[in-house]
Amino acid sequence: MIEKQDPRIAVTRHKALLSAIELIKEKGIREVTYQSVSARTGISRSTLYRHWPDINSLLLEAFETVAAPPSSDFSSLGSLKADVERLIMGLIYALDNTDWGFVAPQLIAAAAIDLDMKKLLQEFVLQRLKNSEPIVDSAIQSGELDHGTNPTDFLILAVSPVFYRKLMAGLPLDADWVKRHVESLCS
Repeated sequence: MIEKQDPRIAVTRHKALLSAIELIKEKGIREVTYQSVSARTGISRSTLYRHWPDINSLLLEAFETVAAPPSSDFSSLGSLKADVERLIMGLIYALDNTDWGFVAPQLIAAAAIDLDMKKLLQEFVLQRLKNSEPIVDSAIQSGELDHGTNPTDFLILAVSPVFYRKLMAGLPLDADWVKRHVESLCS
C-alpha cells in the first residue's frame, strides 16, 4: 500500500527549496546554509536536516528544481542552421530569463571545487546533449553533416561559445551573433 505524503511536508520542502533558490540568486551558492534558509523561512534547522542531511543535498535539489529539462520532442525546422539557431536562442533565453540562468553560473563555479556539484553539472550537461542529439541525427540523414560526425562534439561546439561569451567575456548574445556563429559552425 502506498502512503500519501503529508501535505505539510510538501509545503515545507517547497518553501525551503524556493528560499535556497532565492538565496543563490541574491547572494551566491556559498551563502545557502541551514541557518540562512531557516532565518528566511521560519523552518527549524532540525527540520531542514531531516529533509536534507547535508547542505549539498538541498543545493542539488534546488538546482534540479530550476533545471527542468526542455522538451525532448524534436521536430526539425528543415535545416541544420535553423535547428541549431533555435537551440542556441533557447539557451540564451534560458540564461537571460529564467531562474536556471541565475543559478547555472553558481553551479559552474561550485563544480570547480565540489565533487557533488561537479557530478550534478555533468549529469545535467549530458542529459541536455542527449536531448539535442536529434538535431545532429537529422542533419546526418539529410546529408548536411558527414556520417562520421559525433553528435556530442558538434553540440559542444555549438553551445560552448554561448557560455564563454556570457560568463567569461561578457560579450553580447544577440541575434546577429547567433546567425554569424551558426553560419560559421554549419558551413
